[in-house]
Amino acid sequence: MRFITNKSTQYIGVLFYIFSILHTLSYTTAILYGITLDYERAVFGLLLILLFFKYLDTKIIIYNILLLYIYIVSSFFSTYIGEHISEALGFILYYNVMYIYWKYLHTKYSNPAELLPRIYMFSALPLLVYLVPLLLNPQYISLDFYTNPILETLGLKSRTIGWSAACALPLIFYWSKSQNLKKVFSMFLALVLIILVIGSGSRSSILGVSIFIVLTVLKSDIRYKIYWAFLSVIFAIIILSKSDDLSLTRRAELQAKGVSDDSFRMNLATAVVNHIGEDFPESLFPGGAGYENIQVTLNKFFTTRGFGTHNTYITLFLAFGILSIVFFKGMVSGFFYLYKNNQFINYIPFIIISFTEDCFGPGQLLFPILITIMIVPKK
Repeated sequence: MRFITNKSTQYIGVLFYIFSILHTLSYTTAILYGITLDYERAVFGLLLILLFFKYLDTKIIIYNILLLYIYIVSSFFSTYIGEHISEALGFILYYNVMYIYWKYLHTKYSNPAELLPRIYMFSALPLLVYLVPLLLNPQYISLDFYTNPILETLGLKSRTIGWSAACALPLIFYWSKSQNLKKVFSMFLALVLIILVIGSGSRSSILGVSIFIVLTVLKSDIRYKIYWAFLSVIFAIIILSKSDDLSLTRRAELQAKGVSDDSFRMNLATAVVNHIGEDFPESLFPGGAGYENIQVTLNKFFTTRGFGTHNTYITLFLAFGILSIVFFKGMVSGFFYLYKNNQFINYIPFIIISFTEDCFGPGQLLFPILITIMIVPKK
């Protein structure tokens, strides 16, 4: 241990990146082979915690105990205790791994301007890695992944392509400003990611990327604004000329046939929020009002168990009730910390996506970014 922690600190980052990439690749192996790599991730993460335990200070140990008690209390209200325990262990494990890496970064970099891009890179770079099978098979890149049956043979899904490309895009913008990546290559890669977002048909990803690009351009100097305005016009003309081939067009066609419901997520969120109000104050208990009521609400939209609210923040509240204030306090502190240090803009794609996806369920690819927001205000 002494050899790893004291003499070869340059390899510490490599070990943590392996864990983070392993988490992302588990989504691919689950699609291709039905293997979620749960035990592999757990063992590797626990090993990292044991090797670098010195980075866990007293404050975070107390916070860990608090989290543990929150999960224990909420377990009494959980109908599916096995799944609840699994999620609890996964959350605490990943939280500690990311916190240790965050503290390690403090030993190498002295200010937030250096720290924050690197912790974002740690949580978002694996999303770019997730897209490698598609980038290595450019013949499959199109403006319509929504109805493309080939994707699953590569271990990909339409919506996760959109999420990954959207959250990886801020990395490309960051790299384009540095000397480590040639600007022509970074711009080309950014263009590819934007095409992937559009092709995914994920409206939240498209909206998140659009807002991110607009705000980034507005913050830039006049030459950069003119440059991006020109590229945007050219790009918009090209996309509009292919409007019949877009995933969004395919979604609209399916909606017209009654296969897709465009208002599904909004109706679901509205029904769940109404449930919270109708069952107050019982809805403040972990599990909503004893879980049965919220399950009845969800069953109006889902015929099978295993689907959530399609909203990360509602999911947190339903699972932990008033106890979720601990999680929300960490998020709000993180948002303020990122805003204060001019890094909030990089998280905009994730924040918008997390309002229409559950980062604890199908959206687990985004889970590391959620944890990042919670750990960054802790110095």
